[in-house]
Amino acid sequence: MLKSKITGFSAVLGLCALTGLFAPRLAQAQEAEASESEAGGASEAEPQAESDNCADVYERAQREKLEMKFKQARESAKHCSQLECSVAAITHECIKLYEQLGSEIPTLVFSAKTWDGTALVDVKVEMNGEPLLDRLDGTPVSLDPGTYEFRFETAGYDPKVSTYVARVGDTNRLIEVVFGEAPPAPPSAPDASFSSTQLPPPPKEIPIASYVLGGVSLLGFGAFGYLRFSGIQDYNELNAKCAPECKEEDVQDIRTKFRASYIPLGVGVAALGGAILVYAVAGDSSSDPQADVSIVPTIGGAGAHLRARF
Repeated sequence: MLKSKITGFSAVLGLCALTGLFAPRLAQAQEAEASESEAGGASEAEPQAESDNCADVYERAQREKLEMKFKQARESAKHCSQLECSVAAITHECIKLYEQLGSEIPTLVFSAKTWDGTALVDVKVEMNGEPLLDRLDGTPVSLDPGTYEFRFETAGYDPKVSTYVARVGDTNRLIEVVFGEAPPAPPSAPDASFSSTQLPPPPKEIPIASYVLGGVSLLGFGAFGYLRFSGIQDYNELNAKCAPECKEEDVQDIRTKFRASYIPLGVGVAALGGAILVYAVAGDSSSDPQADVSIVPTIGGAGAHLRARF
């Protein structure tokens, strides 16, 4: 009896010893398993969070583009393309949006010169009241699409203010301003061939022969008028006294007056034509043309002859 109790007690003591020996190792194994479980859960959650971040950044880039904030949208697309997204399609769309915005963002190149074409470098540029450039070096400036007011300042000249519209797709568009204005052109020099002492030629003098012929013409027209008027008066008186049984000699006198009136008429016409002709072809005043007029009676009238020497 006593022997069996001792044997049972010895078995209990051995079990306790085994438990004390393996308990620490069991605890370590349980802790390691718990750590592995937590690490596995964290590694599963990380790709999910990373995937959600990619989608949010891509969505933000699209929204910024619709708001015409092309520069911010390109930075967002660049950030999105650099993330390790679990969905490859999102990374591809981010890269595509980044390249598209790179070709659509307007870029402007500023230039300035003086009125005579001298290039200016020390020019300050303000955009919508905010400083943009301290000097011009030819580097393109990227802007969001829209309307901007630029103010250009340089020493020695009045500021220049210009308004430009940055359009989608504008690449290296040149914005150039000109400072100063060209001085007024000097008055043109007078023609060397013209002297202030030169005067316009004097009016053409009327030759003496023209005066003479003009006077003869007036006398001829006056004689023609007198003879015609006198003949008409005689005709009316004769017609009132004896028509139709007037004497032949009385009628003949009236006919003679009418026929004789053509002589001074011809003389007047010839003299007037001669006066005009002499004036038209007259040379210098040192040699006045000369003209001779002769009247030759003819049967039933008279003839006039004009002879001029120039």
